[in-house]
Amino acid sequence: MASRQHTRSRTGCLPAGIIILALACFLLICGCLQVEPEELPPETPAIPVTIAESPALTPTPGTTVAIPPAISITRPRLTGLFSAQDFPAEVKAAVMEYSSGKTSDTLNSYLRWESVRARTSKQDAATIREQISRIDYAMYNTSLKENISLFIPLSADQARKVRNESVFSENSYILASYDPSVIYHRFAERSRDNDGYFTMCVIDFRPGSHPLWINETEREFVLPRGGIWDVAGEDTYEKLRFAADSIPRYDDIVLTKVRIIRTKEHP
Repeated sequence: MASRQHTRSRTGCLPAGIIILALACFLLICGCLQVEPEELPPETPAIPVTIAESPALTPTPGTTVAIPPAISITRPRLTGLFSAQDFPAEVKAAVMEYSSGKTSDTLNSYLRWESVRARTSKQDAATIREQISRIDYAMYNTSLKENISLFIPLSADQARKVRNESVFSENSYILASYDPSVIYHRFAERSRDNDGYFTMCVIDFRPGSHPLWINETEREFVLPRGGIWDVAGEDTYEKLRFAADSIPRYDDIVLTKVRIIRTKEHP
């Protein structure tokens, strides 16, 4: 009788033990799931977001994205024509003969090449030097009274040399204009390079320099001989654009495939 009571007592304690054991296991599992802060893996940095440029704005090789500036024509307002100056008649005649083309090739060839000077007779050389001295006299007794930008034509060979060497120099006189349409009209069709471009240099002159204004209608100057300038950059135009306040002399001509080489003073 006593033995049956003992068995019944042990059987009654069994469910309580199972419950206690289950609670202990649950607490142990919860404790294991808690991780100390130093055991946490480092934070993964946020992946940067890259915003790609629009394909239309992304330059591709051989494509010019920047639009070159419109050309401004600056007419002299303070500087007078050489013909209005009180020069001797022989000086005016020498300038007129050069600007009309009568003597320009002869004088420029003599100034440019030693071989031409070597084969020129003494009598002809004396005449040429006299003409040169008279043109020099007109130039160096006339000075600009304002800033002005002048455009000059380059042949295909000259353009290639200037772009390769980054220097433009000329031993002879140079015909120039403050209006690029004048230079284009006179020289473009016979001076284009293999890519079809006509090249001009633009040179900025300051007050006190000596370009000689020779033709008001054609807006032309003659630059002193022996000039040298460094290349500062270039702009390429499929169609040359003019500023709104600039009216070209030849406004009926479309100036196509033009390269403008900008220059600066040679040190």
